[in-house]
This record gives sequence, C-alpha cells and structure tokens, in this order.
Amino acid sequence: MPHIHYVALSRVISLSGLQILNLNQEAIAVAECVRQELHRLRADATLQLCFKPLYNLSSNYFKVVFNNSRSLHAHFDDLKSDPNILDADVIGIAESRLISTDVNEDFYVPGFEPPVRLDQKQTNLNTRPPHGLVLYYRTDCVLHNTLTYSTPTLEFIIADIISSSKGLFQVVFVYKAPNCKLQQLKENFPCRPSS
Repeated sequence: MPHIHYVALSRVISLSGLQILNLNQEAIAVAECVRQELHRLRADATLQLCFKPLYNLSSNYFKVVFNNSRSLHAHFDDLKSDPNILDADVIGIAESRLISTDVNEDFYVPGFEPPVRLDQKQTNLNTRPPHGLVLYYRTDCVLHNTLTYSTPTLEFIIADIISSSKGLFQVVFVYKAPNCKLQQLKENFPCRPSS
C-alpha cells in the first residue's frame, strides 16, 4: 500500500525506544507529483514576508519582541532558533506557564541575561498554570529598575533598561486574560502624571 510507511511513522512522538523491524526500503515509494512539488518548493517558491524582520533593521535601533509562547517550556527550542526573536535587545514572553521549580539555566538564551520571571502559582500539581510573564534582555544592557504585578488575570512588567550604545528605554509588557475586566487594568496599572 503506497505511503503506509509515512502513515505509520507520522504517529511516532519520540525516537526513544523506536524499533523498525523488517523494513523493506524497496517498498517505500514517493509519488512523482510529491517529488516534483518538493523540488518546486525548494527551488522556486519564495515566501514574501508581510513585515520587515528585526535582523534586517539597523543595529542602531532598540529592538523589542513580545511573544505569546503559550508554554515556554514546550516552545523554548523554537524561541532559541528564531533569528527574528534573537535579534531583539529585549524579549517579552506571555503565557510562559513557568513554575517556581523551573530553573533559569533550562531557559538560558545565549547573549541574554537570565530571565526576569513572573511565575503563576501552581494550584494543580498535574497541570501548569495558564499564565506567567518572562523578560529577557541582552548582556550588554543593564536592568535599572523594574515594577511587576501578577494575578491570575492580569500581569505586567515595567522595566527601565540601559543600553550602553542606545541609551535608556522603558519597556512595558502586559498580559490581560480574556476574563480580566478593563477596570482591573485601570486600577492596577501605574500611571505617571503628565507633565
């Protein structure tokens, strides 16, 4: 039966303990239309981005990325391999789902200081909490000041970051859960008087 190897192997979720017995490599078939499409995609198809990647911007800019990871422990390898994210001076991550027993060394990003984390309290030992904020900043920057706030429905980090080559910047990362009332944001977010 054509493509049965693909169907079987597509069900594999880990190579650990995988054994393939009596594999007949001659029975593995690739449809010609699939071979042609793969060749076309590799040779001719180019993806036109609808945005200008950070790595194409001048290094004179102070670059900030804010990403909803929907579980940093599950998507950390994606973050570490994304050149657009890694070109930032500051990275903010929402819905990190990190907990107090997660160690910073497991979430080390080369070129960045250990993360500033707002972990949510784990109330059920079988599941991770749904939220959490993380802030990464480059090793050539200094974290001057931070203000943090964290509840199950509203979180923010306000950080003053000094870049030796770019100056002083204030970054604000806010996560508001869908069930968070706007009034809660207004009551808890610090406002500075206008001058």
